[in-house]
Amino acid sequence: MKKLGTLVITFCLIVTLQSGVQAATDFASNESYYLSLCSEIGLTDSELATCNEFNVYLEKKQEQLQKDIKTNDSNLKNIKNDLLAIAAEMDRIKKQIADKEKEIAYIETRITNLQNSIDSKNTIVKERMYVMQSYTNSNGFLEFLVGAKDFDDLFSRIESVNDITAYDKEVITELIEQKKEVEAEKIRVEESKKTLDALETQQTAYLEAAKAKEAEFREVAEQLEADSDEMKAQRSAVGKAIEEALARSGGSLTPATSAGWGKLLAAGKVTAAGWVYPTGGRHLGMDVGANVGTNIYAPANGVMITQYFGCPTYGKGITDTCGGYKGNYVMMAVTISGKTYGVLVQHLQQTKILNPTSDNPFVPLTQGMVVGKVGHSGSSTGPHLHVEIFDLSHLTIEQAIQLYSRTGNDFGLGYGTAGYNTRCEVRSSPCRINPSYLYGYSLGQVI
Repeated sequence: MKKLGTLVITFCLIVTLQSGVQAATDFASNESYYLSLCSEIGLTDSELATCNEFNVYLEKKQEQLQKDIKTNDSNLKNIKNDLLAIAAEMDRIKKQIADKEKEIAYIETRITNLQNSIDSKNTIVKERMYVMQSYTNSNGFLEFLVGAKDFDDLFSRIESVNDITAYDKEVITELIEQKKEVEAEKIRVEESKKTLDALETQQTAYLEAAKAKEAEFREVAEQLEADSDEMKAQRSAVGKAIEEALARSGGSLTPATSAGWGKLLAAGKVTAAGWVYPTGGRHLGMDVGANVGTNIYAPANGVMITQYFGCPTYGKGITDTCGGYKGNYVMMAVTISGKTYGVLVQHLQQTKILNPTSDNPFVPLTQGMVVGKVGHSGSSTGPHLHVEIFDLSHLTIEQAIQLYSRTGNDFGLGYGTAGYNTRCEVRSSPCRINPSYLYGYSLGQVI
């Protein structure tokens, strides 16, 4: 559990340390301070910006926890499969043991029967020897035979005695062979028992190890769930800062609704459309390649919910975690034909256009207003705009802001497979809309 906690903290430190000037804040070592700060009333614009940054930090930490939970669930599933396989193997071995025990019982019965036969033949031989001794009127013959070290020696001695009949030799030969067979069967029984004992011991050890590992994963799962619940509570506390800002704005934001979707860029080329990248892999937005510094416009009237500009314009490539992989970004809530939508634009240039104040934290937006410029920040393979659109049509602008304060940059709709499963094609609002479908753009189209 300590190793897991260390990994989570390390991940969060990497995110914050690589996030430029603002993201250099050491949230990981000062979470209590920022939780307290961002829960206070009367935050300045600077403090509100810091709290927005802290919210991003908590969001990524929560995402990592969810990934850890999924990984642990996968491990538990694998362990359960291992346990089932081991149990099946144990059943197979138990059947082998039962079959082998029957075989052993059969061999032991044979040994008993052979021993009875040997005892019977021993009696016959002794009686024959006694008769011969009486016939020869000499103890020398019997002493000669009795002095044999074993049956082989006895047989050799008997061979040298001409007076023994063919019948006597046959009886004694059978006696020797049966004795050898008994000894061989006894060895076979012992070896069978050792093999089965070893197999049973081995499988029992495997079973116990798997059970121990299952218990370990269950313990981790419980801790992860507890950590996740704690993180949700923390993010809820930070969300109060945004709620407070909403209250300061008068609690009512009603921009005039736009008639339709306006352009996001003056010019560019669509490099990713639909729900997958051209090379494969899930993609929840639309990418438009454009030169660094190209203006990005508000697609409709609305407000800026939050923005982040702590990343350099040119990032480190696809693995850059700055801004939670998004680089510099702006989150907007806009209204079109009386319906509300969330619009996230990311990988922006480090040039802040919108300047909220403590009295006006939610900057009003008008359609066509510049909200940022194209950059190459965060996890990016080249200068481009990545845009995601969220259908929040059942909410007001104020309710959209409140939902954001509780759930973060995905409005609770998830990323990866979870985000794909919240498409508007498969569920009602709130849901994800693919921007390329909304704008009618296709891959490679120049706009």
